Amino acid sequence: MSHGGADNGIASNAYRLLWAGFMAILAAGVGFAIRGGILDNWGVEFGFTGSQLGAIGGAGFTGFCFGIIIGGVIADKIGYGKLVMAAFLFHVLSAVIALAAAPLPSGPDVGKEVLAAAQNSAYNFLFWGTFLFAIANGT
Repeated sequence: MSHGGADNGIASNAYRLLWAGFMAILAAGVGFAIRGGILDNWGVEFGFTGSQLGAIGGAGFTGFCFGIIIGGVIADKIGYGKLVMAAFLFHVLSAVIALAAAPLPSGPDVGKEVLAAAQNSAYNFLFWGTFLFAIANGT
């Protein structure tokens, strides 16, 4: 059984591209599921409110929309290979940003201002890390 060729009008690598697309969709879904599943842990670890957790989760969907729209517009202009490389770089950058969210300081001598600043910093790192992760998935 042939999966493509010049004689039937299908590109010779169409079958391979179809499976690569399936794997990309699977990877994006697993990434979203992991991020969604870890929100409760982030809430406990960083003391986030439900609103903050919702905003972090929403950044994932918003970023995905931006990635699809912008990626679709520029794909033909820059080429799909460059777009995939940009997606890879966004994934790496999102991991670095999310991992920069340091645990909150603890102890009797930690002031409320220091704790609030650390929580705000962690929130921003996780929000923007999730946003960039979603942009990468959308491209």
